[in-house]
Amino acid sequence: MVDIDKVKGVIVEPNGTTHSFGHCLMIPKEIETTHEKHEKCFEEEIIASDWWKNSNVNYDYNHYYYSQIGSLTKQGFSLIQNNSCVTNRGNRSISYVVALSGEALSNQEEYIKSIYSKINEIITNEDSAYFELSLYSDGLPIIDMLGDSVEKLDEFYEQLGIEPEKIDETSKLK
Repeated sequence: MVDIDKVKGVIVEPNGTTHSFGHCLMIPKEIETTHEKHEKCFEEEIIASDWWKNSNVNYDYNHYYYSQIGSLTKQGFSLIQNNSCVTNRGNRSISYVVALSGEALSNQEEYIKSIYSKINEIITNEDSAYFELSLYSDGLPIIDMLGDSVEKLDEFYEQLGIEPEKIDETSKLK
């Protein structure tokens, strides 16, 4: 499993196969140092890949992938984008977008279950961490909530109808 905190993002194919892109190092001036922006990494690592070229994705190459979340989810793709960074002053900003496809949810369920523990860990251990949690159907969000607590995360999974593997409370970092 790809650690969502180590990459810029993950795209999940309708069949449940995952592909990560970019790296998240959590250092000050990361983009200036690595030159890894979300869109550039998506273009170089996802769009340029053979699997993407062979998947006949309806995609507008004149626009950023993030602006096409509705279209991508309608086609069965789910997306996780890690927007976390370290500010120039050294403060950590932890945020993610989780946009799931209702059209392919059953095929992607195992992956969605598998990331629960990492999301839970991030929310529990990072100050002011939050996740924009959405489920799309026909390209529109039908569940759209801010996950800034384990209770909200659990509520989202409950609304999805997915029972994740719960974390052993003693294993969490103090």
